[in-house]
Amino acid sequence: MQFLQIDERRFTKFNMAASKEKFTEIFSLSQDPTLSEAGGGHGQKGVDFQRYWAILRIFELKQTGTSDFLLLFESLQDIAEFNSEAAPSRVDIYQVKKKDGGEWSFNDLTGMLKPDGRKRKAPPTLSKVERSPLGKLYKARLAVQKLEANAHFGIPPP
Repeated sequence: MQFLQIDERRFTKFNMAASKEKFTEIFSLSQDPTLSEAGGGHGQKGVDFQRYWAILRIFELKQTGTSDFLLLFESLQDIAEFNSEAAPSRVDIYQVKKKDGGEWSFNDLTGMLKPDGRKRKAPPTLSKVERSPLGKLYKARLAVQKLEANAHFGIPPP
């Protein structure tokens, strides 16, 4: 697979020195269990969906002429896409979700109550919001300091 091979000629002293902080941050973030995805009851189906999504993303990148990129799975959210394998300056963090049966609710995605004016027993806690798909994505985006970072959330159409 060509997109997974590393061209050692691109690892010059300049690239290594200039990128050391970025690689250190990438490695550190990828090892942080609070920023990774652990799956759930439908874990394997979710991983399969991520693989299919990533294959389509690779085709999109190749069609636009992008040849230098790196995808990491399940380390910085579902998928982290770096704009270079040897000298990254940007990461796009993807939270890719599927759901068998039914639709995602506002509460499912945010850990918050839908702002519809109804009275509730107890408001959500911050820890519930942090554990939600959008909360985890936001937390991962904020954790990236050395690279330009974007966060993306995707749900397949019904």
